[in-house]
Amino acid sequence: MATLASATLDLARTLANCDVIEGTATGGSATTMVDAAFPLTTDTSNTAPAADRFNGGTIWILSGDNAGKVRQVTDWAVSTQQGTATFLTMTSSVASGNDYALCDWTYPYYALKMAVNAALRSIGDIGQINTATTTTSNQINYDLPASVYNVKQVWEARSTSSPYGYKLKKHWKEIDDDIYFLDGTQPLSTDHILKLCYEVPHAHLDDDTDTISTYIHKDWLSWEAAVHAYRWKLGREGISNPLMQTFMEEAIRRASIERARHEGEIPRFSKTPIADFHGTAEVSDPTFDGTVRV
Repeated sequence: MATLASATLDLARTLANCDVIEGTATGGSATTMVDAAFPLTTDTSNTAPAADRFNGGTIWILSGDNAGKVRQVTDWAVSTQQGTATFLTMTSSVASGNDYALCDWTYPYYALKMAVNAALRSIGDIGQINTATTTTSNQINYDLPASVYNVKQVWEARSTSSPYGYKLKKHWKEIDDDIYFLDGTQPLSTDHILKLCYEVPHAHLDDDTDTISTYIHKDWLSWEAAVHAYRWKLGREGISNPLMQTFMEEAIRRASIERARHEGEIPRFSKTPIADFHGTAEVSDPTFDGTVRV
């Protein structure tokens, strides 16, 4: 499953002016990664990039005990072709054979994280299903579970056991943190599941291990994030940079293509009529494997 760490690396690989160098460590510690045969040389003398070249940059550990960990590089030291990156403490020591990816400070990690989260907001709401609420006979209002809002459809189970035979409830309103059924349409049974279909933005990602919805295609996310990363860079360098403008235009074009390809993969719900007792709704019982929050 994609995580914030993998999404930021995908973004860095996508950005035209962000050089991502990938290699295999020959040793290290909990605060260093050593590569005695660094894969990028700066001249014919076969030396690694100069000291401090990656200071402020980002290192991703891709395999071994620290797989999935990301750190800001605090120092880059060189000895001929050997490069040593220093960073804040990881869980375990970086070992020989561990794969890594490294990029410089052109796009620091905080900017990559910002761009990924901005892209998730741009992609929009994602349909989800919650089945944590059960009915009480003749009860009019029900508290919404935590993080459930913007409800689109309410379904009531016809049975307390599978198959539940859900039926659509047509006359309800969401007010603050509650669902209110119009008087005369409230559930008449007890302990029947209420299936709540709702749409909310993707959760903000803070930790490297925070996961991304499987409904969001990684190519779409990468190009949407690239738009925001280039916008961040233009804000720092000024809009007069013609090359950055070209990068931005290409990212916008590619993000539009990926949206057209993958937007239909994201579950969304039509809104059930709720204004009166006579509305009808042509919707079917949602069966996608939505996230269930309990």
